[in-house]
Amino acid sequence: MISTKNAISSDRLTNLKDQIDLVLCPICGDVLWKPVTCSSCENSFCSFCIDKWLFEQQKEIIPNLDNETHLDYSTKSLSLTRCPFNCSPYIQRNCPSLLRIILSKLNIECRNKINGCREILSYEQLEKHQEECCPYQVIQCSGCKKFIRKDVFDEENHFLMCRYVKFQCTKCESVFRREDKHDRFDCIEGQIRLLEQRLMLTERKYSTICEIQRKKLDIFYEKFAVIEQNYEIDNDDSIERTNGV
Repeated sequence: MISTKNAISSDRLTNLKDQIDLVLCPICGDVLWKPVTCSSCENSFCSFCIDKWLFEQQKEIIPNLDNETHLDYSTKSLSLTRCPFNCSPYIQRNCPSLLRIILSKLNIECRNKINGCREILSYEQLEKHQEECCPYQVIQCSGCKKFIRKDVFDEENHFLMCRYVKFQCTKCESVFRREDKHDRFDCIEGQIRLLEQRLMLTERKYSTICEIQRKKLDIFYEKFAVIEQNYEIDNDDSIERTNGV
């Protein structure tokens, strides 16, 4: 089963349960989300599910296509892919209008019901409500990793108090948590370490540049030696011809 945060389990539907089989994705088993359809068998899939399905097939096919360009890899692997019902090649089209009509009539509970949301929404309203409007969606603190409800989350105060929020020192570029000490000694030590790293990178960079220039110079030495040798031969021939006259 493929699961995403947008998955709509069938138990969240509050109506049309007698037509549930018409709106389920055969890959993930949940209500179709942004569906597309196989033009051969007319079965519909969540766009995310079928993309992942095809990608997994391509990963298996591509290593077996030898001596081809990257573009040929992509083209040939797609032509060899099959839909979950074995149609090959898989050719995608928009889902039937009847399916879109059925989906538009669904009434769906918000995924944040477990946090207290009691909204029941249409298929078209669902995404915007869950992603932007629902006050019961949870936000994860980047420091302590706790999940906190959006309607009670005071972001500014929480980050001021959270011991696990990370900071980066502007002088030594060290990353540390609020609860960790980062005094003057630590900062100086960090700056020394940073300078050492930069020095190593600079030495490596210019060492490579010097090596390239040295090789170029060696090539010119070789060319000059050949030219000089040819010049001496031509000069000797000229002297011999003059003496022969």
